[in-house]
Amino acid sequence: MTWCIQWSLALAVFLLVMLGAGYYTYTFALKGGGHVAVPNIVDRPITEAALLLTERSLELGRQVQAPHPSIPKYYVIAQRPAAGRIAREGRRVNVVVSRGQDFLRAPDLAGKMLDDARREILASRFRVGSIARIPEDLPRDLVISQDPPAGGELPDQGEIHLLVSAGSDRPSALMPDLRGIPITDIEDALEGFEV
Repeated sequence: MTWCIQWSLALAVFLLVMLGAGYYTYTFALKGGGHVAVPNIVDRPITEAALLLTERSLELGRQVQAPHPSIPKYYVIAQRPAAGRIAREGRRVNVVVSRGQDFLRAPDLAGKMLDDARREILASRFRVGSIARIPEDLPRDLVISQDPPAGGELPDQGEIHLLVSAGSDRPSALMPDLRGIPITDIEDALEGFEV
């Protein structure tokens, strides 16, 4: 019988110690106040996002910058924990912030042949845009101009439009072989050619 009382007393002490440890852990170690819903701060300026978090007793955590083609610079792209999640007051919300669109410089393509210009455009992380041809006294498929101009800013995978020579619109003709023809007969040999 005394054996039962001793075990009951030991069990009661063990339960009291465990309850005390649980209370201590919950009250002090996990202290952080109440629970709040995490607000949606995506597509907001970082300053406004920080203010919204502070109003909910949350903190702005780690900020990572990343380029984005449409979200303006210094706006929040993503957040963790996500909006609507329940978190303890004082919790940090980590964010990804837009640094805007990354721009690259257009290469100088004027004076290059069309095939070479195409290869350079693709190697520079751009796309070939429209190609317009105009008659010029230049070799056919020679790049005359480009849009945007050389050194102009373009987003990654932006298009570069080209103005290319279509060659001369004057008909070309072979020069007749005049060797061995007397000078008096040259005029007759050149008849029919524009001289």
